[in-house]
Amino acid sequence: MKDLGGKIEIYEKEINNLKVVFIKRAGVFVKFGLLTVKFGSMISNVRVGNRSFVIPDGTAHFLEHKLFEINGKDAAELFSKFGADANAFTGRSSMSFYFTTSTKFFDCLFTLFDLVFTKREFSKRAVEREKLIIENEILMYEDNPYYLGYKELINSMFWFNPIKKEVAGTVNSIKEVNPQVLSFAHNTFITPKNSTLFILGDIYEDELFEKLFKEINSLEMNKDPETYSDLSLIYEEPFYPRIRKVEKEIRISKDLLFIGFKPKKSKFSIEEIITSNLILDIIFGPTSEFYDSIYSKMLIDDSFNYTFDWERDYGFPIISGFTSRLNELTDALQEEIKRRLHNGITDYELEISKNNAIGEIYMLVDNPTSLIEEISTIYLSGVSSLGQYLAILNSINLTKANELITKIFSLDNSVITTIHPAK
Repeated sequence: MKDLGGKIEIYEKEINNLKVVFIKRAGVFVKFGLLTVKFGSMISNVRVGNRSFVIPDGTAHFLEHKLFEINGKDAAELFSKFGADANAFTGRSSMSFYFTTSTKFFDCLFTLFDLVFTKREFSKRAVEREKLIIENEILMYEDNPYYLGYKELINSMFWFNPIKKEVAGTVNSIKEVNPQVLSFAHNTFITPKNSTLFILGDIYEDELFEKLFKEINSLEMNKDPETYSDLSLIYEEPFYPRIRKVEKEIRISKDLLFIGFKPKKSKFSIEEIITSNLILDIIFGPTSEFYDSIYSKMLIDDSFNYTFDWERDYGFPIISGFTSRLNELTDALQEEIKRRLHNGITDYELEISKNNAIGEIYMLVDNPTSLIEEISTIYLSGVSSLGQYLAILNSINLTKANELITKIFSLDNSVITTIHPAK
């Protein structure tokens, strides 16, 4: 299937239950591989057969560490021998393993398969050693003002939503991780059926799929992977925040402000998520009158940020930034939101924002790294193609956008977290 004006071609196949998305981009020297597995920090309770299992917080992140190593060493060293850069990371809904290389692409790809899918044995000694590494990682994050502010905001906003769970877990929760937990997680989640492989490069598609078919079918994987159902989203979350205001101190030079808004709405469609991002760009983006106003008054600096944070079908806006005039910035943000709740956005603003978003997608063609990241995000969010994503952007209308403003910005459901300089 051709996409983005015919500059790229996208092929999709399923090989032994593994979904493969190949993005062919002629003329690109570097090749990319990205393997994403649906197992992240939000998955904490599953049913396998007639039994339910509670998974310690941080297990997905812990497992990612153990899979991306060989003989106790980071697997990035092995990939470097192929002239490749490689890494792995875990999020709320998934873990990902990726590499970029200009040579020996198939060596890299098949090495990645061996690391991730081949059945593993986890020794008690190696697991205990990893706990110390991850504990230090967790403690290091606590000194990061952005991490601390975001964590406090999420914990204040939500009561039971598993989005609260720390990706790396806590010092206490990782103590519960053992070889049996890791083996269960690997057998249950790390399967082709639970994964998607994204490939980008100038590769002959017939050769690619022929080699993939042969390699995937020869892997010594668990022949009968566990079938699970995720129970993590079975909860009742109040529509109001748990705490409305939190203040912390840390060694920083000026205040760091976070404002989040808990919507009085439990589910968002992908169309609403895309529209919400446009709304935030219109109101707070660097080309908006409001941004120009608060920047010229020196209420903010280049750290000012806004995002529509979402996972699965839930989302919420967050605004953050360092400031030396905390009260003035807080008042200005709240007043602008009140104004937009009353007046909405204009058709002109919406069309400009849509055109900018569409233009950014087309610009990705010449940035392969961003292209594969964007396409993987789009596919994993349930949008079947770039074409569908562009169609959604084009279909957004002013009436629905202004209706959505009242749903994502609820001032009486706002949560303010401030990280102050330690005295």
